[in-house]
Formats: sequence, C-alpha cells, structure tokens
Amino acid sequence: CYSPPYAPGLAAYPSATVVDVRLTKNGQNYMDSSLNFTYYAQPSVRMYDPPGGKFEGNTSTRLDGTFFGGSHYVCRYGGVQVPATYAEGGPNTTESLTCISPNSSTMAANRSVLAPPLTVSLNAQQFVLAGQFIYYEEPTTQGISPHTGPTDGGTLVSIAGAVPAALVANKQEEEKGLDGQHQYYCRFGRNPKVEGTYVGNSVLNCTSPPLGLGEPARSPVSVTLNDQDYTPLGGGDGRDYDFLYYVEPSIRAIFPVSGPTDGGSIVSVWGTGPWGNTHTDGDISEMHEYRCRIGTGPHALTFPAVLDSVDDHALRCVTLEFNATDAERNGPFSDLRRFPLPFSVSLNAQQFTTASAANWTYQRPPKKPLSLPSTGPLHGNTTITVYGSGDELMGGSWSQCKLNLRDGPAVDDGLPPAAGTWGGTYYLLNATYDGHARGLVCFTEAMPVGEYA
Repeated sequence: CYSPPYAPGLAAYPSATVVDVRLTKNGQNYMDSSLNFTYYAQPSVRMYDPPGGKFEGNTSTRLDGTFFGGSHYVCRYGGVQVPATYAEGGPNTTESLTCISPNSSTMAANRSVLAPPLTVSLNAQQFVLAGQFIYYEEPTTQGISPHTGPTDGGTLVSIAGAVPAALVANKQEEEKGLDGQHQYYCRFGRNPKVEGTYVGNSVLNCTSPPLGLGEPARSPVSVTLNDQDYTPLGGGDGRDYDFLYYVEPSIRAIFPVSGPTDGGSIVSVWGTGPWGNTHTDGDISEMHEYRCRIGTGPHALTFPAVLDSVDDHALRCVTLEFNATDAERNGPFSDLRRFPLPFSVSLNAQQFTTASAANWTYQRPPKKPLSLPSTGPLHGNTTITVYGSGDELMGGSWSQCKLNLRDGPAVDDGLPPAAGTWGGTYYLLNATYDGHARGLVCFTEAMPVGEYA
C-alpha cells in the first residue's frame, strides 16, 4: 500500500502523528487489530560535515537538520545505502544523523575525484538530498619546507602536494577544497592540530605548534583535508618528511665584527644550538637552511651560511653590500663613517635568533688611501703607514695590510689567511692604528725566494 497524504496536517515541529493501519480483504470489512504508522514532517538537512573523505571510506559524516519521527534512518552515498544513527537535539545541540561513508570502489573505479549525491531517509525509502560527498585520493606529498624549527613553534611550513589537484582545478578561490569551507589541518607528531591554508599549486601552509612536554623532537607530519582523515607525509616510515624541532640557539660571538660596505667579509659565528653540541635530536647535517642576517625588519640583509669546514661549532657567511639605499633605510652613518647593526642567524631560513647581542658594523672603505714609503728592501722590516681621510681607518676589528707581489690566482681555502703567511700572490700583514699619525702601521716581511722577479 502507498500511504496517502495526511490531510489534517501536523502540529508544530517537532511532532509526529501516529495513525492506525487496518487491513481488509474485500474492501469493506476491516480487521479489528491494527498496526501503527507514523506521519512525520519532511526532513531537512541544514549542513553536513565533513563534505568528503578518502576513497577507502570510513569517514564519519554528521548531518544537522530536522529528522524527528523516523523509524529506519539511513544515508545513501550515490547508490550505496548505510545505516544512520539519530541523535535528539537539546538546549544547546541540534538534531543530527551520523553515517559512515562506504568504500567508493562499489561506485566507480579509476577516478581521481568522485562526487556522488548524499541523501538521507527516515524510513529507508523516501530520501532527501543533503548535497555531494566528495571522494578523493590521499595526498601525495612532494616535500615540506622548512623541515626544522624551534621548540617554541611558529614556523610557517609549506607542504607541497598536500591538496590533490582535482580538488582545486577549475575552481574559484572561495570554492577550492571540498566545499569552500575550511577543512585543512596539520598535525606535528602528537601535538595539537593546527589550521592549514591552501595557497595554490596544491601547496598547504601550516604553522608548527610548540613542542609538547615529553614529545620527541622528531615529529612525523600528517595532513587532513576534512578535519578527520589524517594522511602521514612521505613514503616508507615517513622519516623523509618529519619535522625536526630544535632548541632556539643564541650567538656567543662573531668574528670579525666589522667590514666594508662593499660586502665580501667572511664572518664566523659561534653560539649554542644545533650547529654546535647542544642540538635536541637528529644530525647536524639536517640543519641545511642556515642564514645570516644584518639589520632587522623588511630591509634587513639576509644571506646564506654554511657550517665552517674547519670548526663545526661555527657557521660561516659572507656579507652582502650595504649600499646608499640601505643606509637611508636604516639611518645615517655616524661621523666616523661606521654603522652598527644587529646580527642574527637562522637554522631554517625563517626564524632568526633573538637571545643574542651580536652586532655587525659596516664601514665605508677609505676613499683615497696613501701608503708611505712606497718602496723597501727585499729582507723586509720596512714600516709602512697607510693614511686615510680623517678617522676612516680607525675602529676596525682586524686591520691588515695586503702586499700584492705578482699577478695570478691566489691560494684560497675559503678562510681568511693568517697574518704573515704567503697567500700565493700576496702577503697579509697585521696592522695597528696609530692615533697620532691617524693611519694604519704594518711591517713588511722578507720577500720569498723565487719571487724577486
């Protein structure tokens, strides 16, 4: 039998009307016994979450709306029917149905995205459309950057390949993802989840949370597109895309502490941190995104750094040119033509040291230096005084004279040569500043045998 419309109409929701159902075999004589049939208001779905899940299924989908009076609650994902669990509403809650998505292999195969209709029924017969449920492939991560950061958190981590291209292709920005609503999250180990932001080209950005007490420094990263189904990054055991927490380092010393505005000064940096002996976990070689920075704010000069090839407790970087524009942005030079700026380092090319008091001083090189005398004997011991303009030669951190002996390539191991040693084409001689003469004073060495020509 097909139930007829209930002519009297129902009372205000939530309400349902129970009527008797009696049977007859001849259209006249109805049985005394009866069965109950309940008329209920047409159900409606206000929202459902999450709006999608992985092809494998097993995603718990909650639907909020009006579902009072049903007797056999079910959901349909496309043509696949699954049971639904009804929960009554309360003072602070709404009525809801909860369904578990089935495996999509029963619907279609070899699809990058599948979007069957999601419908619900209160009697397993007449269905109401809720919307589309989007099945998608697990993210195939291509890498994360940076993969290290301080234990205090706050590192902006970019995860390439985290969002399947099919979920964002040919969609407006506000529609990208499952339904245009925020569904992206990341987890770093067992630390609390953090929100993710889709930034284009299948890249998801997440900010690392602080490392929890007792948590390992090496934290596997996982992502979810529906705030429920998390996918570990990387292949195998996932170590390729772990995030390594480190204790924020501090600078103990830098040398030299000053150099010309032309740049090119090789600076060694010593401090506490993973480039020394106090790293939390992992190998020093994993900290491969070292940077040095001079200045602060948007106009700071940032440049690469490497572990010192001789002293693995030190970083080494080469300063950049500090031009007139940089000077104007950071303030005028002093009368002594020197300008001190904060010096900091980063282990992940993003977060720089704060607990340090190192300063770097840029100095303009002398405009027209003059050295006297201009000649001396081969056996050395000649006192050379180099004069500049005003006090522009004073205040250096390591003053030297360089005597070029002949043309040709110099012997260069990447480190500043020691004073008094033969550099292949030149001598480097330590110099001192003479305040009375207002110049630098150095003493020549004997010319090497064979270089007389």
